[in-house]
Amino acid sequence: SIILLFFFFFVSSYSFLILFFFFQAEDGIRDAQESRGLGDVYKRQQFQCAAWAAAILASTYCIRLVVAATVGATGMRRRISRKCAVSVTEVIEYGTSSYLGVAILAHQSWALDSDAWFNGMMVQFQGVPSHELTTPAVGAFYLFYMARYIAALGSVLFLEHRRKDHLAMIVHHCATVGVVLISYLTAYNRIGLVIMVLFDISDVPLHAAKICKYLGHGGAADALFAVFVVSFMGLRLVVYPWICWQSHAMLARGEAESPRAIALGIALLDCLLVLNLMWGWTIAKMVRDVFLSGNHVVDDRSDSD
Repeated sequence: SIILLFFFFFVSSYSFLILFFFFQAEDGIRDAQESRGLGDVYKRQQFQCAAWAAAILASTYCIRLVVAATVGATGMRRRISRKCAVSVTEVIEYGTSSYLGVAILAHQSWALDSDAWFNGMMVQFQGVPSHELTTPAVGAFYLFYMARYIAALGSVLFLEHRRKDHLAMIVHHCATVGVVLISYLTAYNRIGLVIMVLFDISDVPLHAAKICKYLGHGGAADALFAVFVVSFMGLRLVVYPWICWQSHAMLARGEAESPRAIALGIALLDCLLVLNLMWGWTIAKMVRDVFLSGNHVVDDRSDSD
């Protein structure tokens, strides 16, 4: 009951933080219609993104301290309790991001039209590139997503234990921030939003499975891992490679606005694709080992997971 009380308290606090900054960011995008481009609003968004990243990192650190202390009091080893605390915050953060992203994407008129995903939304406002067609919710989600990955990069560098894929995680977070930034500045907000939603969904069952494993619920961990495998393979190894292919085709046809920036963005997409293929191979080996041994799933990236 004590664990549930602490969990509820900090989830509620984190949810309040997310909602507060989300609506602050949304207001910042909605205000000052005459300077929607690379002027005052962008400067305010930079400050909001930095403040948001710092707040997320601080709240993540506090939640992990409390969760680690709480589960550690049950007799769990310190190293495992810290990993459990990391997974709890990941479920909260990826779950929040997935919910917001899906909710926003579902309200876009172009959501089910894959051809429209690659339409640029750039218009000119007094000779300056603008986001006239970007809804406030999409713009706010962009700020939230970028801030969350900046905070995640700080977490990987300074808060988390090193895993076998430590360098890959750093590259992944840096590339993700770059893709989000380029897609926003070049106003390819539609495909940017789709990619952000694709990337977050599968991480929720993954970290939920880890929590169950740390708490000794092997059956539930295996079931959640199966959900993760299906979602990862479908979204990141089928849909996402198709998006990369279509992005290359668009650039080759000369249809891309800001082609140099888009070329850099596509290079970062390819970098993320390589990482996904690498992780997909690791997941395939884990699935094979589970079937051959009949044991519960074990994370191949860490000797003690």
